[in-house]
Amino acid sequence: MAIAVISFAFVAILGLLPVGLSASIEAQRETRAAFIARGIFANIAAGVPQWATSESPETTIFFNEAGEQVAEKNATFEARLERSVPDTQTSPELNPDFAVTRLPCVRLELSTPTDVPYSKRSKYVFVQAVREER
Repeated sequence: MAIAVISFAFVAILGLLPVGLSASIEAQRETRAAFIARGIFANIAAGVPQWATSESPETTIFFNEAGEQVAEKNATFEARLERSVPDTQTSPELNPDFAVTRLPCVRLELSTPTDVPYSKRSKYVFVQAVREER
């Protein structure tokens, strides 16, 4: 009887192992996404030309696991930057303080892994108001 109880407990613990591994992988991805977003927003604030100003309101940049910018074929993360001035009618999810002052915003969407279709990726969205120097 004791062996049956121990076996049942062991099988239950083994059943939880994949859940724990998935949670760990997702936590690592979320941490890396926040790290990459912090770096992008710091570069925008510092005026790094390729991110601070652009001909197009949208920019796509690729990063590896270490947060370094790489070519698309070597990427783990895809970063899509979109510059806009928020409108409370079309962007109710934004902080109302940004919309009231109509500060320009940068919306950053990081998705990973890049080797799967976009619809199946984990996505992390960050929005930050930016001050435009004139």
